[in-house]
Amino acid sequence: MMGLGEEYPQIERTYLDTCLKIDSLFKPVAQELSRSYSLAILSNDIAEWSAYLRQQYGLDSLCREAIISGDVGLRKPAKEIYKILLDRIAVPANQCIFIDDRVPNLLAAAELGIISVWYQRNTEEDRQEIRHRIQCFTELPGIANKIFSCLLKK
Repeated sequence: MMGLGEEYPQIERTYLDTCLKIDSLFKPVAQELSRSYSLAILSNDIAEWSAYLRQQYGLDSLCREAIISGDVGLRKPAKEIYKILLDRIAVPANQCIFIDDRVPNLLAAAELGIISVWYQRNTEEDRQEIRHRIQCFTELPGIANKIFSCLLKK
């Protein structure tokens, strides 16, 4: 890194520790979901940053797989990154739920047959093509149970 010299590693860690936080409700909900469902991470992130943050928050122990854009050289909404995840977890697309806060990412997943759930942070925006929506992570167990119970009835 130009100009940072020996300060570089510490500056990066300080940034990751102070500026990038996960939603406080995410981990307890992920712990609850991991008792009934297999979880995976699909993220547009720098490989090293993602590994560090997953370790910091104990996410790897909750997730079966982590597909990170910096590791695979693809970014959401490129369909190929979703296909990599599906190949690695060996689960049919129509038996997967993908949660994201960006509509283009959800639409790309839906085009592959993945059930998409919009983490709708902005309640003002409305997109009719996104059927399932949540505004808080605590809503995830209920919507997952609802979706999968409907799948089992088919």
